Amino acid sequence: MKTLAIFFLVILISPNLFLAQDTQQEPRLEVMTSVASSLVLDNIELMILLPDDFTENSYQFSSGEENSGMLMITGTPYSEFELSIPSESSFENQYGMIAVMEDYQLMSGTEPDPELMEVISPSECSQITMPESGELYIRVGGTVEAEEMLRGVYTGSLSLSCTDD
Repeated sequence: MKTLAIFFLVILISPNLFLAQDTQQEPRLEVMTSVASSLVLDNIELMILLPDDFTENSYQFSSGEENSGMLMITGTPYSEFELSIPSESSFENQYGMIAVMEDYQLMSGTEPDPELMEVISPSECSQITMPESGELYIRVGGTVEAEEMLRGVYTGSLSLSCTDD
């Protein structure tokens, strides 16, 4: 009887365990720092986390989705800063494999909700004005591609500087 009770308990709990695993199986784009100053916004470190069962060689992170990266920039209200969106950046995983992130999509707004954000134009250099609150949220999306199947955790840097180094 105890075995039967344990069996039913496992059946009742199992769907919740499988659902929890499924929700964590979506690729994620993470910004390695959650808050940055508008004075030092030259590069942001990004990490791409892929589930173990991922079998594609490309993935599109939409800047309006929850699995895209998000960053809060702080600065003096109404001050201006410039940023440039690169055409692509390279990322490397723990196995030494290279992937390229391209077709970047950036959105900004005074709230972290993508519905309230505006798309930042991929022009050569965009002028951004800090809002009255001194806090600006930016969501990052783009397409990551590799010659082989993407796997593991990729890290890389997104250069937002308007100057050529």
